[in-house]
Amino acid sequence: MPVASKIPRLEDPHPDIVLFWTRPSSNASRSIRSLERSLDVRVICNPNWPQIFEQLAALYHNPQSLIVSVTDWFSAYCQVLVHRFTQEEPVCLLGSPTRKLASNVHLLVELRVRQRGESRAISFTNSSIILNIPSNTGADEPDHLDPVTISRNVKEALDFWFNNPDPGSVPEGGNELLAAFPPENEQRTDVTPPRKMPQLSAITTKLLDGPPYSIMIQSISVAHLNVVGNHPSSIYFIADALKKLHAAAENIPEHMYDEWISSKLWLRIRVKDSAFGFEDSTLMVQERDMSLADSIILEALQVIFKVIETMLGYHLVSDNGGIWHYERDEPFEEEPDMELDGGANPGA
Repeated sequence: MPVASKIPRLEDPHPDIVLFWTRPSSNASRSIRSLERSLDVRVICNPNWPQIFEQLAALYHNPQSLIVSVTDWFSAYCQVLVHRFTQEEPVCLLGSPTRKLASNVHLLVELRVRQRGESRAISFTNSSIILNIPSNTGADEPDHLDPVTISRNVKEALDFWFNNPDPGSVPEGGNELLAAFPPENEQRTDVTPPRKMPQLSAITTKLLDGPPYSIMIQSISVAHLNVVGNHPSSIYFIADALKKLHAAAENIPEHMYDEWISSKLWLRIRVKDSAFGFEDSTLMVQERDMSLADSIILEALQVIFKVIETMLGYHLVSDNGGIWHYERDEPFEEEPDMELDGGANPGA
């Protein structure tokens, strides 16, 4: 199986970045101006390009394709943000396509809010891409507060407000959000946040919540692979299959697997849910002992292929140098069962 080579360093990507990111006619510049008009604030976005190239360069054929992909991803999320804070329709409907953009550039998304006195900033932090939206206080940079990560209950509060745009309703978990967006009579005069959260259209909601379900397998190195998907139950099903097979190979009772994994097992398997936004989950599989004659990670990859194709009913869309993209167009009749006995193909 092909695996990603050692990540190369690109010393001077400046000319390409000027072309695809900083010039006024670029997608990124237009997206930033759109946010500034919609939110009536100054927007600052200074990606840490050296770190981005260090982490992602091996996944692309050339620097230009990396910059274009990151720019497209950034522009797509800006459109979603504008759409959720205004009554205007975005240039294109975003949902599953946005998920694919995020998966294709291998970035996880987290929305953070921070506030102190007269300074407020909303930051997207994605592999060193930071979009700051500070209050209009004359300063070019926001203060350097430790950001407060929005918790799961606040995410639920946001989701509730998106679908129930009533400024007087405060669902459970809304207090933390209200600290960042105070009531109208306490608003500062220098910033004009939205008074109502817009209700997503039926088409956009369908794109956000329904099929096609997507799974992306990414070979990060010879000892590490990620499986990213927008259907969390599928990701947990794959993780559970790997754990059970690995436990059987090591003669470990299944209920003791997680207790042993920290120090004694050859394979590390864990699932990380996205912190905010689209419901992408990431399964991380890492080989702990590189001195073994046979690669366990390749065996795990074969198991993952088998589970995705035969048990979960996904089909291969593309295979490009250590990146495999699967989709399932039909909804599941029921969530995949974690019990693997019988080899059922759920929902097929």
